[in-house]
Amino acid sequence: MNESQGRDVDLVSDADGEVGRNGRRYLSPNRVLARSFRISRDGWKSKHQAVQEKLEQQRQLSAERGRSRDQWKEKYEAAIARAEAAEVLAQQRLEELEQARAQMAKSVAEVKKKAAKNRMTSHRSVVRRPSV
Repeated sequence: MNESQGRDVDLVSDADGEVGRNGRRYLSPNRVLARSFRISRDGWKSKHQAVQEKLEQQRQLSAERGRSRDQWKEKYEAAIARAEAAEVLAQQRLEELEQARAQMAKSVAEVKKKAAKNRMTSHRSVVRRPSV
């Protein structure tokens, strides 16, 4: 005879379900069996409910993580787009700056050329008078 998980339930010697002399599988009285089965069922139910609650929590957490991941992905893509736009704008500004510097250098060269030309012509046009 076996004892089932520390409870007072006696089973017939074989686990194959052989029936005893009086036509019953269990030798213990029905009131003891009923209590034992109720305790076993309640334990199983509470364990099952705990597992189901944990599973639901994990599902919710997974869904929240999925939403969070999607939000971060959108923010990342927006930031990348802004960075690319800023890079294009910076490149345009750099080209404009180079053009402005080239134009300024050309203007400065023209001004120096005109100044040099004016100095040369101003020396020739000055007439010296003899001093008295």
